[in-house]
Amino acid sequence: MEENGASGARPGSLRRRSGGRRRGERGGGGEQGGGPGEDPGSQRDSFPIFGKAIIPRVSVFIGGSAMSMAKDIAEGYIIVSEHTFKKFQPPDLQSFLAEVDKLMREIRGVMPPPEDMDALQRKNRKLQRLNQAQTIVNAFRTKFRR
Repeated sequence: MEENGASGARPGSLRRRSGGRRRGERGGGGEQGGGPGEDPGSQRDSFPIFGKAIIPRVSVFIGGSAMSMAKDIAEGYIIVSEHTFKKFQPPDLQSFLAEVDKLMREIRGVMPPPEDMDALQRKNRKLQRLNQAQTIVNAFRTKFRR
């Protein structure tokens, strides 16, 4: 936001920022951290800092978390390729592989009745998609040394 008269306001006047406070004012309002004299403490742990602004880290996982992404891959809602993992950092890839492994063990533990061929095929397709995702991630890590 602009503070001075670039848009025609008088040179000495200040525009109000979002939240209705002027620069340097303190107050309740339920905002967490970020104000002068306040210690953002816990925010610093979860948000990387660039300069003076606190910018939240956006999840790279499609669907919000590694587990939901793994479930969506198993169901066939997400098609995986190397391009899917371009923005992933090494810890993201590691947590994704851990969740895929956990989900594969969970799917293998479910035994459909022997006469229900459709359920058996669904189970095998889920395992195949997850195995393919594991293979692509491992090849991606090897190729880009992540």
